[in-house]
Amino acid sequence: MLEIEKSACNGCSLCENICPTKAIKMKDGYCGYRYPIVSKDKCIDCNLCNVKCPINLKKVSNNFMKCYAAHIKDKNELEKCASGGIATSLAKKVIKEEGVVFGVSFSDNFKETSHIKIDRVEDLYLIQGSKYTQSNKDNIYKEVELEVNKGKMVLFVGLPCEIAAIDSLMPKGKRRKLILCELVCHGPTSKKTLQQFVEFLEQKYKSKMSSLNMRFKKEGWEHPYLKAEFENGDVYIEKLYSTKYGQAFYLLARESCYQCRFKIDNSKADITLGDFWGLPDNNEIYDKNGVSICICHTERGVQMLFSLKDILKEEVELVDAIKDNEDVVNPRKLNAARIKFSKLFNKHSLSQSLLLTKVNIAIMDKINSIFRRKS
Repeated sequence: MLEIEKSACNGCSLCENICPTKAIKMKDGYCGYRYPIVSKDKCIDCNLCNVKCPINLKKVSNNFMKCYAAHIKDKNELEKCASGGIATSLAKKVIKEEGVVFGVSFSDNFKETSHIKIDRVEDLYLIQGSKYTQSNKDNIYKEVELEVNKGKMVLFVGLPCEIAAIDSLMPKGKRRKLILCELVCHGPTSKKTLQQFVEFLEQKYKSKMSSLNMRFKKEGWEHPYLKAEFENGDVYIEKLYSTKYGQAFYLLARESCYQCRFKIDNSKADITLGDFWGLPDNNEIYDKNGVSICICHTERGVQMLFSLKDILKEEVELVDAIKDNEDVVNPRKLNAARIKFSKLFNKHSLSQSLLLTKVNIAIMDKINSIFRRKS
């Protein structure tokens, strides 16, 4: 029987994927986050769920770290990416070598996100860009294992806890062609947040949404905008943290995110990718449309990064790369506003919960620690 405190569950869904009797199902719970529910009549007490749960992995210090600032050279491609486009470059390389890529895509109606498999370069747009919502994993870990067993090169892009789940599932001897790429994580918001935000906009514009971009580079990469387009031709563009979605993303996270165990000192990835906040704009590698921080935890990560011919990169000191990006090192901090919003949102709508929390948009717009470089 699965033994884990609800507050510690990171929602990786590995237990659901590997249960031999399908006794575990992920169900929507607190504030719309998914949690495992066990059918006791199906459980055979094999204990596989507890053995493989990433929360139970031994913490191992990672002493090998090489750090780079980088971005893709193609300016048009760079504008489409959330940050410096390194994940896109990695994905293109893997696919061109007849491999497969796993990343997060919006559903057709933009009301939820899921991990999907991509094996064509022309489909990469589906997994480009930030989503900020925890994805449905369904059978994705089994698909990863299947592709690895075929001997294909496999790139998996996900949050640190999802990377830890893959690390737990796949023995080291079977990871010769598996590249694990984690994204610097602030803590994702929930499916409920995304669903209600999309429904709010569709009601406002009286039309179905046709596209959604959480990191629209209207004024470059440092000041994120949210852009939504609708079937009737209307377009919504607003500063991310002035939107209901951005406010909820700032305020809401899983309980486990406030005690995240998979930061840089316990990373299970080959490469960590995020925004290189604080890079001076007179630096040769700087580009107004995005620069990525690339932390390589393994020799494989370094080899993959150096094999990319379509990027510009420069080695930097780790301390310089993370000084303005606290999320690389520390879990998000809990405060009174976040506690209040979570309690409200568990019972009320997104709009009502934000109103009752009395979010100060003016203050939020000045927040530098999340997606704003410091000067």
